[in-house]
Amino acid sequence: DPMSTSSDDTTVPSNWRTLPSNATPYERMKISNPKYVLREWMLVEAYGRASKGDENMVFELLDLVSDPYGERDGGDDDDNYEEKYFKRAPDEALTAGGTAFMS
Repeated sequence: DPMSTSSDDTTVPSNWRTLPSNATPYERMKISNPKYVLREWMLVEAYGRASKGDENMVFELLDLVSDPYGERDGGDDDDNYEEKYFKRAPDEALTAGGTAFMS
């Protein structure tokens, strides 16, 4: 059963991340904050590609948000998640209508 009940009767996932008592501030930050955060510029690009028949980026983003804390090895250079998604919004997204202030 992936869910367990805590002492205050709140249901929490049993596999929730726990902080070791001797964790450094860096380790606590890394455990507590996701590496990958879905941004609107990513969705705009994925929707644009999908509308032209290329749904690969949509599935990559689904994989990304399925485990935002995880490290990934995307395989070949075209699938390098860190290079593609662990970055600031591209300049063109910062001037595009609807995404400029959301990324």
